[in-house]
Amino acid sequence: MSPLVKMLMTLPSVIVLRSSENEAEIEFKGVSGVAQSGRLGICVGAPVYPKAPTALWIARITRALAFSEVMRTLCVSRQGSRWILWGWYDANFICDDNHIRIREAQFRAQFAVAVYFSQDNAHTLNNQNLPITCFVR
Repeated sequence: MSPLVKMLMTLPSVIVLRSSENEAEIEFKGVSGVAQSGRLGICVGAPVYPKAPTALWIARITRALAFSEVMRTLCVSRQGSRWILWGWYDANFICDDNHIRIREAQFRAQFAVAVYFSQDNAHTLNNQNLPITCFVR
């Protein structure tokens, strides 16, 4: 079993659907996602379903990510017709209750941000009003 799959399987809210050495299809609390591992860590992707992915929406999303200290390890990318909110996580995962709770909270925040970005909230994402900054580690 790969280190990626071992880490994912320690999290109660994650189901590994399919996996290979460095990739996995997952569900987190019923939402599909992907995970990949590499030399620098683990990336988990949460789907984003924008209603209208215009250039303005993309600019506001990337600015919201850049302006938030909490979301400095997140980025959004397009893969074909899909949008993914990627989160980077350290590969050095200690399997104890505290670290499991922290990682679960990080995944929960990332998937919540993906849901928020999926809603028609592009008009609220500006320098003065970043409602997504309420997510903490």
